[in-house]
Amino acid sequence: MQEEGEVGGMRTALLNETAATKGAGLEVSPPPDAGIPGSGGPGGEAPGRPHAAHGGSHRRRRSGLVLAGILLAGSIGAGLALTGSPSGQPGSGTAARTVVIPTVQNALAAPVRSTGAIVTAASPAVVRVVVTEASPASQGPARASGSGVVLTSSGEILTNNHVVAGSTDVRVAIAGHGTYDARVLGASAAADVALLQVEGFGGSLPTARLGNATTVAVGDPVVAIGYAYGLQRATVVTGSVAGLDRTETASDEGVSSSTETLHGLMEVRAAIVSGDSGGPLLNTRGQVVAINTMAGANGTTGFAIPVNTAVRVANQIAAGRSGDGVRIGAGASLGVFGQDVAGTAGVAVGDVAIDGPAERAGITAGDTITAIDGEATTSASALQRAIARHRPGDTVRVRFLDQAGTSRSVALRLGAINP
Repeated sequence: MQEEGEVGGMRTALLNETAATKGAGLEVSPPPDAGIPGSGGPGGEAPGRPHAAHGGSHRRRRSGLVLAGILLAGSIGAGLALTGSPSGQPGSGTAARTVVIPTVQNALAAPVRSTGAIVTAASPAVVRVVVTEASPASQGPARASGSGVVLTSSGEILTNNHVVAGSTDVRVAIAGHGTYDARVLGASAAADVALLQVEGFGGSLPTARLGNATTVAVGDPVVAIGYAYGLQRATVVTGSVAGLDRTETASDEGVSSSTETLHGLMEVRAAIVSGDSGGPLLNTRGQVVAINTMAGANGTTGFAIPVNTAVRVANQIAAGRSGDGVRIGAGASLGVFGQDVAGTAGVAVGDVAIDGPAERAGITAGDTITAIDGEATTSASALQRAIARHRPGDTVRVRFLDQAGTSRSVALRLGAINP
């Protein structure tokens, strides 16, 4: 794995890439028999292309993930991050706009394009998503990155939930426009979809051309664009559709043993890699037909969420409707990595998040949290429930035993963490 911004490998550029593709500043490499008009030659696996581990679940993590993010995603052994349920309002004070998937007839009416033309037209609406994770103080700051697709000219960005889950800060780098803060409007872990809102951008952003996933058939050529390995410029890989309506288990890349099963996926013969998550999968008409979400175990395949599914979830988030796995806004966070310890009347603090509420209040690793607002926290789940009743910015009183066994009480303001 690479820390955000480091280059652990790059897909080799085609020697015969088109001038239009060169002008977009993108790296391109096709697999065998890509079948894309204008891709030039038989293709073949590019030298130096990284391979995923063989066997087991498929990888779908953002580039640069470290142990901290894995802890925040759920439990690992006995440890878990203590955060509450999300709250907040979507949008920026304007009425939510519904993004519409084109009809099959309209989608198929668009002309077929060359790879260079597809990339040139689509790349301005592909962004780099950079997140700061709520990492343990003992491990130091952690950043990671993925990709995203611009849905609306006002700056609503579609990406994967796993790109932003467990983050405390999100920024979006827009080619030709700079880097801006972004807010997570909501997310669905079950669909692996999140919707962001770019903040502070006064202009009109280029938007992606959407297709209809029901028009896709096995064997269709596709193009994937993303910020692989945390690179600061987009890369491109070509391939073809290998299967539809797949059910696959995704695992965290690296030390995590956590897994999640996703349904209705599109399988592609293309080397989708870390950092591509959240980027578009395009058909030969240059339309987004899916959102890349995980790499295959063999390093030569990948999986993507059909755009119809992704947009349906995004529209629900934009409308501020929770339910069916959708969570709106950020959750409250105490900034503690805790665990249940037998014989302890409370939650043992394994570590605290850097500059989080607990660390600022003087709670340290080795302390034991015994109550929130006078309510006993006899287990990690009880502490989570106590935090879940609050919103980011709420003040709570935390009672804890320090390492000397002295009972102490502090008032602190809860932080925010993305779902």
